[in-house]
Amino acid sequence: MKRWLIWGPALLFICATCLIALTHMEPAATAQTPEAVSQILELDVNGLPLYIDLNADGVWYDLQQMTSEFSMPIVVKQLQGYQLYLNGEPAELGQTAMVRLDRLEKHSGVEIRLVRKGDGAERRYYIRGLHQAAKTVFIILRAAVFYSK
Repeated sequence: MKRWLIWGPALLFICATCLIALTHMEPAATAQTPEAVSQILELDVNGLPLYIDLNADGVWYDLQQMTSEFSMPIVVKQLQGYQLYLNGEPAELGQTAMVRLDRLEKHSGVEIRLVRKGDGAERRYYIRGLHQAAKTVFIILRAAVFYSK
């Protein structure tokens, strides 16, 4: 009986924590595995896999390793029946496209435009430049100018 007084609350806490974590997941995060969708676009962005659900449109995706310091490699791993454009530039299956961000912001990033071969129907997706959960920090610097004669 004493064991249940110690382990019971601990087990209840663990179960409640898992339940809260599962209920607060974003829908886009749950649809990013290949098993969860029937039609997917598979990309490799800066070394990280990204699975885009082609049944949705206008979805923003978050990745942890976005940068504006240098161009990021994006490799198209799986694409069937569509022409792909990354920030307006065409990209082909198996090729590496180098994409550069001007700045890291939550409401800008890489635009992915898919045009279906045959009927020309378009879908757009976005990779956020700054993860939505990232904190915004403002740094104000005051510059001092020194003159020498």
